[in-house]
Amino acid sequence: MTGTVSLHVSPAAGTCGTSFTVRASAPVRGAGSLVFRWERSDGGATADTPMRVTSADASFSVAQTWLIQGAQRHPWITFDVVSPALISASTPIGYSCP
Repeated sequence: MTGTVSLHVSPAAGTCGTSFTVRASAPVRGAGSLVFRWERSDGGATADTPMRVTSADASFSVAQTWLIQGAQRHPWITFDVVSPALISASTPIGYSCP
């Protein structure tokens, strides 16, 4: 990777029962592989996931969908690159549910 990871949340905000899609992207240079995972404020996490990058790729982009239901105080999601180097990016989720 050659830069920082950017996170984009869609929709920007939601209420009870909203499905959010979070997209992580970053520039890359050269071929190789990276391993990533997602972690959430509710304790959920994905398994470490490998991804190949070719020399033709200028960037990578991966998405995670999270359906939030019920009361959640200040939800957030984190994208972690765990290999070849540890890089993390977190973002709050604009969510409210009484």
